[in-house]
Amino acid sequence: MRIPAMDDKKSSSNQQKNTLAELLPGPSPPPVSTSASNIVAHNPFDDPLPANSMQGKPSQQIPQTQQGPLNTGQVPLPHGKVYPPNQPMVFNPSNPCAPPIYPCGVCHKEVHENDQAVLCESGCNFWFHRMCTGLTQDAFSMLKAEVYAEWVCDRCLTTKNIPLVKLKP
Repeated sequence: MRIPAMDDKKSSSNQQKNTLAELLPGPSPPPVSTSASNIVAHNPFDDPLPANSMQGKPSQQIPQTQQGPLNTGQVPLPHGKVYPPNQPMVFNPSNPCAPPIYPCGVCHKEVHENDQAVLCESGCNFWFHRMCTGLTQDAFSMLKAEVYAEWVCDRCLTTKNIPLVKLKP
């Protein structure tokens, strides 16, 4: 009686063993060299220095423009009256029944009800235009969507002892 499994094993041991890379379809990998003298390591992120580089010369400072919160590259705020800088709420003396005006804590222009704005409720109680704070549209949307989030302006964060995380009761 002949056992086919044993015969298959014997015949397969005589055959050449293939590597996994040879059995898989696709481009063949480059041959592997076992010679240590041929190994060269390159960092693909290193940029070669040009021949006329500034080696040995003092570096020249390129003046950069200040990109503060008012200069965010977005559409500038409309022109309007500028209010006193230290008043988070201004009343109209000629019309005492009119609602108060809330000037922005950065540009000191009025923050309208339909403007994208945030309140520094843990600090100075100033309203701030979103663009004046430097908040991105996504960050502003997430901040407004989170019921328990309180935004704090940079001035209050650096001058007052306001914790970064605060639990509401």
